[in-house]
Amino acid sequence: MDMSDLFNQDTPSMLRVGEVAALLQVSGNTVTRWIRQGKLPAVRVGRCWRIPRDDMVRWLDAHSTTGGRDGFR
Repeated sequence: MDMSDLFNQDTPSMLRVGEVAALLQVSGNTVTRWIRQGKLPAVRVGRCWRIPRDDMVRWLDAHSTTGGRDGFR
């Protein structure tokens, strides 16, 4: 999965920490830290975190220096 897949409706609606880490090219520990700090929206499913795809898209839009998702396509 690459960044453009995130905007594809065929992508799963809930992403795993490892998937988000791979998309953003950061470690899983970094993603988990962002979640625990409240910087990245996520839900706990059992012992695992899941990041809703739509929340991830909004988060990227909000944190993009290009002002929107066009910077990722």
